[in-house]
Amino acid sequence: MAQKKSQRVAYDVKNIETLKSLIFMLDGYRIHHYEEIAWVDRVVDRGDMGWRFRSEWDELRKILVDMATVPKSLLHLLKWADIQAYLKFIGLVMSTAMIALVGVSLFFFWGKQPANLALTTTILSYLAVPLIAILIVSFAGPPLIARKIYRELDKYREAHPEKFARYAPRLRETVQNLIDSLVDAVKKGKTKPVESSLGPDLLEEASNAYENFFNKVFRRGKKKELKHIFNLFNTDYSRIKIDKEPTKFRRFYIVEPQL
Repeated sequence: MAQKKSQRVAYDVKNIETLKSLIFMLDGYRIHHYEEIAWVDRVVDRGDMGWRFRSEWDELRKILVDMATVPKSLLHLLKWADIQAYLKFIGLVMSTAMIALVGVSLFFFWGKQPANLALTTTILSYLAVPLIAILIVSFAGPPLIARKIYRELDKYREAHPEKFARYAPRLRETVQNLIDSLVDAVKKGKTKPVESSLGPDLLEEASNAYENFFNKVFRRGKKKELKHIFNLFNTDYSRIKIDKEPTKFRRFYIVEPQL
Protein backbone atom coordinates (compact mmCIF):
# COMPACT_ATOMS: atom_id res chain seq x y z
CA MET A 1 0.00 0.00 0.00
CA ALA A 2 1.47 3.35 -0.99
CA GLN A 3 2.31 5.76 1.80
CA LYS A 4 0.06 8.79 1.93
CA LYS A 5 1.79 12.07 1.17
CA SER A 6 1.67 14.73 3.87
CA GLN A 7 -0.45 17.69 2.88
CA ARG A 8 0.79 21.24 3.17
CA VAL A 9 -0.85 23.16 5.97
CA ALA A 10 -1.21 26.93 6.18
CA TYR A 11 -1.49 28.58 9.60
CA ASP A 12 -3.50 31.74 10.20
CA VAL A 13 -0.62 33.74 11.67
CA LYS A 14 -1.29 37.11 13.30
CA ASN A 15 2.29 38.12 14.12
CA ILE A 16 4.90 37.67 11.41
CA GLU A 17 7.89 38.27 13.71
CA THR A 18 6.63 35.60 16.10
CA LEU A 19 6.31 33.28 13.11
CA LYS A 20 9.97 33.86 12.16
CA SER A 21 11.10 33.19 15.74
CA LEU A 22 9.10 29.97 15.84
CA ILE A 23 10.57 28.80 12.52
CA PHE A 24 14.09 29.37 13.86
CA MET A 25 13.36 27.63 17.16
CA LEU A 26 11.79 24.49 15.67
CA ASP A 27 14.46 24.25 12.96
CA GLY A 28 17.13 24.57 15.65
CA TYR A 29 15.82 21.53 17.51
CA ARG A 30 16.77 19.46 14.48
CA ILE A 31 20.45 20.16 15.23
CA HIS A 32 20.24 20.24 19.05
CA HIS A 33 19.91 24.01 19.33
CA TYR A 34 17.50 23.91 22.24
CA GLU A 35 15.61 26.93 23.59
CA GLU A 36 13.00 27.42 26.28
CA ILE A 37 9.48 27.01 24.92
CA ALA A 38 7.41 28.84 27.55
CA TRP A 39 7.10 31.84 25.23
CA VAL A 40 5.49 29.61 22.58
CA ASP A 41 2.90 28.46 25.14
CA ARG A 42 1.94 32.10 25.72
CA VAL A 43 1.84 32.88 21.99
CA VAL A 44 -0.33 29.84 21.26
CA ASP A 45 -2.68 30.59 24.17
CA ARG A 46 -3.13 34.14 22.86
CA GLY A 47 -4.10 32.75 19.46
CA ASP A 48 -1.25 34.45 17.57
CA MET A 49 -0.57 31.28 15.57
CA GLY A 50 -4.19 30.46 14.73
CA TRP A 51 -6.40 27.54 15.75
CA ARG A 52 -4.76 24.98 13.46
CA PHE A 53 -1.29 25.35 14.98
CA ARG A 54 -2.84 25.43 18.44
CA SER A 55 -4.36 22.00 17.78
CA GLU A 56 -0.89 20.66 16.88
CA TRP A 57 1.12 22.36 19.62
CA ASP A 58 0.57 19.75 22.37
CA GLU A 59 2.08 17.03 20.19
CA LEU A 60 4.98 19.25 19.10
CA ARG A 61 5.62 20.33 22.67
CA LYS A 62 6.03 16.73 23.83
CA ILE A 63 8.52 16.14 21.01
CA LEU A 64 10.59 19.20 21.94
CA VAL A 65 10.64 18.34 25.64
CA ASP A 66 11.70 14.77 24.92
CA MET A 67 14.47 15.91 22.57
CA ALA A 68 15.80 18.49 25.02
CA THR A 69 15.85 16.13 27.99
CA VAL A 70 19.52 15.92 28.94
CA PRO A 71 20.95 12.59 30.16
CA LYS A 72 23.06 12.56 33.32
CA SER A 73 26.23 12.24 31.25
CA LEU A 74 25.56 15.67 29.73
CA LEU A 75 24.34 17.60 32.77
CA HIS A 76 27.59 19.58 32.82
CA LEU A 77 26.49 21.24 29.56
CA LEU A 78 23.78 23.09 31.51
CA LYS A 79 26.50 24.81 33.53
CA TRP A 80 28.26 25.81 30.32
CA ALA A 81 24.98 27.20 29.01
CA ASP A 82 24.62 29.31 32.18
CA ILE A 83 28.16 30.64 31.76
CA GLN A 84 27.36 31.50 28.16
CA ALA A 85 24.30 33.52 29.22
CA TYR A 86 26.26 35.36 31.93
CA LEU A 87 29.01 36.29 29.49
CA LYS A 88 26.49 37.73 27.04
CA PHE A 89 24.90 39.81 29.78
CA ILE A 90 28.26 41.03 31.11
CA GLY A 91 29.32 41.99 27.59
CA LEU A 92 26.23 44.12 27.08
CA VAL A 93 26.66 45.80 30.48
CA MET A 94 30.35 46.55 29.90
CA SER A 95 29.80 47.84 26.37
CA THR A 96 27.02 50.09 27.67
CA ALA A 97 29.35 51.43 30.39
CA MET A 98 32.14 52.12 27.89
CA ILE A 99 29.82 53.88 25.45
CA ALA A 100 28.39 55.95 28.32
CA LEU A 101 31.86 57.04 29.50
CA VAL A 102 32.93 57.97 25.98
CA GLY A 103 29.67 59.85 25.45
CA VAL A 104 30.06 61.79 28.71
CA SER A 105 33.67 62.63 27.80
CA LEU A 106 32.60 63.98 24.41
CA PHE A 107 29.86 66.00 26.09
CA PHE A 108 32.38 67.60 28.45
CA PHE A 109 34.79 68.17 25.55
CA TRP A 110 32.20 69.96 23.41
CA GLY A 111 30.88 71.81 26.46
CA LYS A 112 34.39 73.06 27.25
CA GLN A 113 34.43 71.67 30.79
CA PRO A 114 38.11 70.70 31.23
CA ALA A 115 37.80 69.70 34.89
CA ASN A 116 35.02 67.20 34.26
CA LEU A 117 36.71 66.05 31.05
CA ALA A 118 39.92 65.34 32.93
CA LEU A 119 37.98 63.25 35.46
CA THR A 120 36.24 61.08 32.85
CA THR A 121 39.40 60.60 30.78
CA THR A 122 41.25 59.54 33.94
CA ILE A 123 38.52 57.00 34.69
CA LEU A 124 38.69 55.75 31.11
CA SER A 125 42.49 55.41 31.26
CA TYR A 126 42.20 53.16 34.31
CA LEU A 127 39.23 51.14 33.05
CA ALA A 128 40.07 50.88 29.35
CA VAL A 129 42.29 47.79 29.54
CA PRO A 130 40.07 45.70 31.87
CA LEU A 131 36.93 46.81 29.98
CA ILE A 132 38.40 45.81 26.62
CA ALA A 133 39.58 42.48 28.06
CA ILE A 134 36.14 41.75 29.49
CA LEU A 135 34.49 42.73 26.20
CA ILE A 136 36.75 40.37 24.23
CA VAL A 137 35.98 37.48 26.58
CA SER A 138 32.25 38.23 26.75
CA PHE A 139 31.81 38.46 22.97
CA ALA A 140 34.23 35.71 21.89
CA GLY A 141 33.37 33.34 24.76
CA PRO A 142 29.69 32.56 24.00
CA PRO A 143 30.31 31.34 20.40
CA LEU A 144 33.19 29.16 21.60
CA ILE A 145 31.05 27.72 24.39
CA ALA A 146 28.24 27.14 21.90
CA ARG A 147 30.60 25.16 19.67
CA LYS A 148 31.62 23.00 22.63
CA ILE A 149 27.98 22.34 23.56
CA TYR A 150 26.99 21.52 19.97
CA ARG A 151 30.00 19.23 19.56
CA GLU A 152 29.08 17.12 22.59
CA LEU A 153 25.40 17.07 21.66
CA ASP A 154 26.28 15.95 18.14
CA LYS A 155 28.33 13.10 19.57
CA TYR A 156 25.38 12.07 21.75
CA ARG A 157 23.06 12.25 18.76
CA GLU A 158 25.34 10.07 16.65
CA ALA A 159 25.53 7.53 19.48
CA HIS A 160 21.72 7.48 19.95
CA PRO A 161 20.19 8.04 16.49
CA GLU A 162 17.02 6.16 17.40
CA LYS A 163 15.94 8.87 19.87
CA PHE A 164 15.95 11.66 17.28
CA ALA A 165 15.35 9.98 13.91
CA ARG A 166 11.65 9.46 14.61
CA TYR A 167 11.13 13.16 15.32
CA ALA A 168 13.08 14.66 12.41
CA PRO A 169 10.39 14.22 9.69
CA ARG A 170 7.69 15.72 11.91
CA LEU A 171 9.76 18.78 12.76
CA ARG A 172 10.82 19.31 9.15
CA GLU A 173 7.22 19.07 7.98
CA THR A 174 6.08 21.62 10.59
CA VAL A 175 8.86 24.07 9.72
CA GLN A 176 8.01 23.77 6.03
CA ASN A 177 4.36 24.52 6.81
CA LEU A 178 5.44 27.56 8.82
CA ILE A 179 7.63 28.78 5.95
CA ASP A 180 4.70 28.34 3.56
CA SER A 181 2.56 30.35 5.98
CA LEU A 182 5.22 33.06 6.03
CA VAL A 183 5.28 33.23 2.23
CA ASP A 184 1.47 33.48 2.15
CA ALA A 185 1.49 36.21 4.83
CA VAL A 186 4.07 38.27 2.93
CA LYS A 187 2.13 37.91 -0.32
CA LYS A 188 -1.05 39.05 1.41
CA GLY A 189 0.71 42.05 2.89
CA LYS A 190 0.62 40.92 6.52
CA THR A 191 4.03 42.41 7.17
CA LYS A 192 3.36 44.65 10.15
CA PRO A 193 3.90 42.75 13.43
CA VAL A 194 1.23 42.88 16.09
CA GLU A 195 2.23 44.40 19.44
CA SER A 196 3.29 41.52 21.70
CA SER A 197 2.31 41.34 25.36
CA LEU A 198 5.34 39.15 26.14
CA GLY A 199 7.45 42.23 26.74
CA PRO A 200 10.90 42.89 25.26
CA ASP A 201 13.82 40.58 25.95
CA LEU A 202 16.59 42.66 27.58
CA LEU A 203 19.49 41.04 25.75
CA GLU A 204 17.75 41.07 22.38
CA GLU A 205 16.59 44.68 22.84
CA ALA A 206 20.08 45.91 23.73
CA SER A 207 21.66 43.92 20.91
CA ASN A 208 19.22 45.40 18.39
CA ALA A 209 19.91 48.89 19.72
CA TYR A 210 23.66 48.49 19.17
CA GLU A 211 23.11 47.03 15.71
CA ASN A 212 20.87 49.92 14.68
CA PHE A 213 23.37 52.44 16.08
CA PHE A 214 26.31 51.03 14.13
CA ASN A 215 24.19 50.68 10.98
CA LYS A 216 23.41 54.39 11.18
CA VAL A 217 27.06 55.29 11.78
CA PHE A 218 28.70 53.11 9.14
CA ARG A 219 25.96 52.73 6.54
CA ARG A 220 24.48 56.23 6.52
CA GLY A 221 22.97 57.13 3.19
CA LYS A 222 22.70 53.53 1.99
CA LYS A 223 19.06 52.68 1.63
CA LYS A 224 18.42 49.03 0.96
CA GLU A 225 15.17 47.39 0.05
CA LEU A 226 13.56 45.84 3.12
CA LYS A 227 13.63 42.06 2.99
CA HIS A 228 11.62 39.69 5.12
CA ILE A 229 14.70 37.83 6.31
CA PHE A 230 14.81 35.12 8.96
CA ASN A 231 17.31 32.55 10.23
CA LEU A 232 17.65 28.81 9.61
CA PHE A 233 20.15 26.14 10.58
CA ASN A 234 18.94 23.73 7.89
CA THR A 235 18.16 24.62 4.30
CA ASP A 236 16.40 21.47 3.08
CA TYR A 237 13.16 23.41 2.72
CA SER A 238 11.38 24.75 -0.32
CA ARG A 239 10.35 28.38 -0.93
CA ILE A 240 13.45 29.92 0.66
CA LYS A 241 16.35 31.92 -0.77
CA ILE A 242 19.72 31.97 0.99
CA ASP A 243 21.08 35.49 1.55
CA LYS A 244 24.09 34.72 3.77
CA GLU A 245 26.02 31.55 4.55
CA PRO A 246 27.05 30.59 8.12
CA THR A 247 30.34 31.89 9.52
CA LYS A 248 32.71 30.72 12.24
CA PHE A 249 30.77 32.72 14.81
CA ARG A 250 27.30 32.36 13.28
CA ARG A 251 26.12 28.82 12.68
CA PHE A 252 22.87 29.64 10.93
CA TYR A 253 21.91 30.82 7.45
CA ILE A 254 20.17 34.13 6.83
CA VAL A 255 17.38 33.50 4.33
CA GLU A 256 14.27 35.12 2.91
CA PRO A 257 11.01 33.64 1.67
CA GLN A 258 10.89 32.93 -2.05
CA LEU A 259 7.73 34.58 -3.29
